[in-house]
Formats: sequence, C-alpha cells, structure tokens
Amino acid sequence: MVGKRANGKPRFAANVASLPGFRAAGIPAAQINDSRFVVPAWGEDLCDPRLFLALVSAEWIPHVVGVWRGSQLTGMVFAKERRICGLASRLLYCDGILLPVVVAERDHRDVLHSALQYFFAERKMRGIRMLVTPDHCEKAMFGNASAGMGLDLAFSRREYHSRLTLTDSYDGFLNSLGKSTRHNFRKYRRRFEAEGNLYEPRLTFEAFREAAFQVKGQSKVIARSDAVRRALNVLQFVRRPFFTGLRRQSGEWLGILGGFFDGSAVTLFMQLNSDRTNLKDSLSQVLRGYAIETLINHGVQEVRFWAGTSFPLARYAENIPSVTVSLDSRAPVWRAFRRISAQAASYFPRLLPADFHAIGSVPAQAHDY
Repeated sequence: MVGKRANGKPRFAANVASLPGFRAAGIPAAQINDSRFVVPAWGEDLCDPRLFLALVSAEWIPHVVGVWRGSQLTGMVFAKERRICGLASRLLYCDGILLPVVVAERDHRDVLHSALQYFFAERKMRGIRMLVTPDHCEKAMFGNASAGMGLDLAFSRREYHSRLTLTDSYDGFLNSLGKSTRHNFRKYRRRFEAEGNLYEPRLTFEAFREAAFQVKGQSKVIARSDAVRRALNVLQFVRRPFFTGLRRQSGEWLGILGGFFDGSAVTLFMQLNSDRTNLKDSLSQVLRGYAIETLINHGVQEVRFWAGTSFPLARYAENIPSVTVSLDSRAPVWRAFRRISAQAASYFPRLLPADFHAIGSVPAQAHDY
C-alpha cells in the first residue's frame, strides 16, 4: 500500500509490512542462536538460519526476516547489510546462488515480497542487491514489488561462483583436461605417494577443525584466524559435509578441503595447504585430484567452487550464470549518490571496492536471460 505526500511523491503507509494474510518481522540473532530455538523442518540443513549467521563477518549486519501466515512461521529471508566506517549503510546484499536466500514451506514469492516490504517500509532500507540464478529471477514478482513500493528496479549480470561438470570416472576426468594439466595431476600425485604421504578421504569435523588451525600458518595464501573460525562455524551447521585432507605418516597435516553436498553436487567452501614449505609439491592440485576422484566414486556430478577457483582448474570450470536484481529507493539524495557512484566506478573500475560498484547500480531495462 502506497500513500502520497503533499508534494505528490509516493510514501509508505505506516501499517505496510506484508501482503494480505502475511506478517513479516525480524528475528534477532540471539533468539536464533539460543539453544531453545527450534528450526522448522523446511529450514534445516542448507536453509538453517544459524548457517547464514555464521557466514556473516563483522563487516556486515545480518538480517533474518520471518514471515508468518496467521500464527504459523511459513518462511524466512536472509540478507546482510554492509557497515561503512562502522555505521549501517542501509544497503542490503543477498547471494542466492549456492545457498538459499528465501526458505519457505510454500508461497516462496509471497514470503520474499513480504520481506521486501518489511525492509523498505519498516527498516527504511535504501536498496537491496540480490544475486540469483536466471531461472530464479522472478521478474514479474520484482516488477510488482517495485511498482507497488515505488522503487527503482534494475537487472544486471554478475558472475561470482563457478562449477565443474564431472565425468563418470576419474580417468575420464583426467582425459578431459589439457595434456600439460593432466600430466601435472599424475606427476604430483606420484611424488606425493612416493614420499609416503597419505590422503584421508573422510574426516570428522573435530579432526578437520584441528587440522585447519595447524595448516593455517603454513598456507601461502594468508588466512586470518577470524576468517578460518567463521568458515568452520559455517561448516559445523551443514548436515551433509565433505571433509578431506592430506597428511604425512607422522600425522602432520599438509592440506584440508571442506564443503557440503547439495543434491548431486558438492560445493567446495574452504581449502588450506601447507605450501610455504612445500612449494614444489603442488599440494592444492594433489588434494583436489584426490577429492574429485572420491566425489566421482560417490556419484557426484558437479563440483561448485565458492567464489571461483584458481589455476589450473579455472581453465575448465565455468562461471555459474547469475543475475543481480537491484531495488532502490527513489529518494533524490540516494539517486544522486548512486549516479555519482556509477560515474566514479566507470572511471576507476579497479581502484574502487566492489561495494561501490554495487551502490552505483542504476535503473535499466531488464535483459533477456
């Protein structure tokens, strides 16, 4: 429901919170993390709100919105708000590519629509950036929401995660690679095994966590302790985890790789390697080769890489198609700020952070996806 100010500009009526029959409200993180909080059956595993809260770093403010139909909690929506200089920016982000943004028993569109109304009408958000796959880009719903709430709507492409389709056998996988890459996968594994090292195809979470902090300080890629703890906190709420690693016969860990199953696919979420002192052994490649062989033997058809993958698999992985849906307040100050951000981002594309580019998203015609 949209009212009119005296100057004719749209405003929200004070009682706008959701669609008829629905009620939306924020669920505090403390309530979700309370041991007495009961996760609905449709909100378990990858839809568990505790997993989402664990994923959000200190630079963000998590928002979990519950949507009720009568007295029954019928869905939840997850979003995070960027802090700028420690202050809330009132700009929300949602990434629904590898983890769900909307979880509901039914009425997913109505749940999302109610949450959007809650964000803009009650929480006074300035904008939202929602990353979704093209087949989940509900153009009609977003169009109705933008028209009904007086918001600017834009669609754009952004690819952040990647995936690799697996073959029916590990030999088939190797044969799908280039000659040099295939040679290296075999060479480094033979060297690894010749030194008496071991591959552990299945680890408990406790063993994985212990190995993570042992390997962290030996990784060529600097891994902050808080980032490792956050990744481990996420993985502890996954019902079907995938934990694997490399170690010496003495028990010293050389590398770990963790993720989670999702249907016939696995998302690789966290990897650490002891490569500072083993630069010539290509431990990352050895571990991924073992892991891919294990997954193929378990019937996994696709490996997904959170935030993409590195050389050499980056040559063979493809970006997961995605669409950024941008909804923005039409307030003149926010529109002007977005316009300035867009112009600055076009002049200095590599100097400005990704968030600045996202702020500059401007209204545009929806592309055909």
